[in-house]
Amino acid sequence: MRSSDKYNELLRKIILGGSRLKTRNGYAVQLTNQTLKLSLSEGRFPVITSKKIFYNKGIAEFCWLMQGKKSIDYLLEHNVTWWNAWADENNDLENSYPQMLRKYNGTFDQLIYVINELRDNPHGLSRRAVISFWNPEVIKEQPLPCCYVDMTFVAEGKSLDMIMNFRSSDVFLGLPYDIIVGTLMLKYIAHATNHNARSIYFNLANAHIYENHLNEVNEMLLKPTFPDPEIEIDKYSFRVEDYKIINYNSNEYIKAKLNV
Repeated sequence: MRSSDKYNELLRKIILGGSRLKTRNGYAVQLTNQTLKLSLSEGRFPVITSKKIFYNKGIAEFCWLMQGKKSIDYLLEHNVTWWNAWADENNDLENSYPQMLRKYNGTFDQLIYVINELRDNPHGLSRRAVISFWNPEVIKEQPLPCCYVDMTFVAEGKSLDMIMNFRSSDVFLGLPYDIIVGTLMLKYIAHATNHNARSIYFNLANAHIYENHLNEVNEMLLKPTFPDPEIEIDKYSFRVEDYKIINYNSNEYIKAKLNV
């Protein structure tokens, strides 16, 4: 099944089975404990096609994450502006994803830890290959606590899967870009540990669609989907230029307001 068909199915499930609840930034339709499984077999790269996704922005967010910098300047250079509302006057975002990954508790590099964990165990079969983005000690210092809270890597022979757990997911606006970030992370770790990236699971504790996005969601769900594109990687790096999405076809862009 196409990734976009599975994604659309999740949106329909939330609309039909969710509860209307008031949140800190408006009403939303919420459904608890949802899972989206996407396959990377046959060279597929899961960029949503139901609406146009500016995939290079997702790639830029992955590179920013891997660089470990608190400044959002790299994002701004690549026209990614959705973090602006939470950055300070110096364009810094304290204790967010990059620092949690590369400098957890100020010093610990979780990227290197997970790579070593999968390399050093027989056949890569570690049950401790976990990256955590959740640190209760610094939540009060975070402009926005991390929405995806951990990534767990599970090897099976030469295959590597990843489970990406979310405390909260804006399924219409945020999740399509988180899918790109997570998939690139899985492919990066698989390459670094001599595995093949196989499947990625997105576990959403709180899966929601904001009420002011419902018209746009319903508009999108009436449109066709397209096959998953592919990705060409010149070099596994932290630079947008080394990652190229090819054969991407989609419906038109659907504009929706980011709820801050």
